[in-house]
Amino acid sequence: MKNTLFPPALKPGDTLALFSPSSPGPQKFPRQYELGKQTLKNLGYSLVEGVTCTTMDNYRSAPPHQRANEIHAFFENPQIQGIICTIGGYNSLEMLPYLDFNHIRKYPKFICGFSDTSVLLNVLYYRSRLITFHGPAVIPSFGEYPHPFEFTVSSFRQIAEQTVALPYSFSYPEKWTDEYIEWTSYEWGTRPRKQFVNDGPVWLNVTEVAVSGVLVGGNTNSLINILDTEYWEIPDGAILFIEDTYISLEQWAMMIWSLKLRGVFKHIHALLIGKIEGMSLNKVKDMKTIIQEVLKHENRDIPVVAQLDFGHTAPIMTLPIGSIVRVDPVRKDIQLLQLDSEGGSDV
Repeated sequence: MKNTLFPPALKPGDTLALFSPSSPGPQKFPRQYELGKQTLKNLGYSLVEGVTCTTMDNYRSAPPHQRANEIHAFFENPQIQGIICTIGGYNSLEMLPYLDFNHIRKYPKFICGFSDTSVLLNVLYYRSRLITFHGPAVIPSFGEYPHPFEFTVSSFRQIAEQTVALPYSFSYPEKWTDEYIEWTSYEWGTRPRKQFVNDGPVWLNVTEVAVSGVLVGGNTNSLINILDTEYWEIPDGAILFIEDTYISLEQWAMMIWSLKLRGVFKHIHALLIGKIEGMSLNKVKDMKTIIQEVLKHENRDIPVVAQLDFGHTAPIMTLPIGSIVRVDPVRKDIQLLQLDSEGGSDV
């Protein structure tokens, strides 16, 4: 197995390439896209827009081979220090057969996004052994009106610019939101979204022993389509994180049981669950019942934590996929221990 590669730290003044791996978000939501670009410029970054940010091929930004060619070019270009995805979608997986993972490995570089982009992020870690970043995207995060949440920006910069001191205990915002304001409506841009008090993580299953492992995961609905293919497997002993948006409790239970039937719960050391956009908080008790049914059937006892701040709610933390994380149920603490999974690289 090749060593993992941690990309060079970003710094103000660096050039970020904007890339649309799936949905033609910039064409569908130009107001949010322009606001997101301005936010990144205000943070001190220079921007290069990919062709995928200016085109629309029906339901997607561009045909899969064109998207693959563009991301290859971004990795190769020495004038570009990082890649920020504009938005998610449903079709990042179309690119996978066109990607040259050994070639990408020659140019380790920061790449960040969430939602369907988690397909690309996890595949790049699995196949290229590149540490990638589950975090803010241009349109939904940096394009938040009237400005992005301070917690989102702070977490992004700490991880991307590698200023975080390790071990680092996950912190949580005082408030959060999943209020839906239609991006194409007249209401968007007239007021900030309503925020709610953040009660913090909910431990759905508590064990007596702390565990650690490689952090992998993202959007369940997207990742389940590539699980146990040549493009992605969940490592033994992983700390798996999952998040979803606008799904019912029944749909969420179906995905948890689908993971169980694929043997995921036999091998992971812990499960971290992000807040689910659009799901009532009173469903957390039902989620606990579902998780404990699955663990009982597997005869497993692992830490499971819900209501964490990553994914489709806001604000969100930035998570390095491929890093080492420790989950301590006794201290109710989740720590980032090291930024790559081997403690070294072979660039």
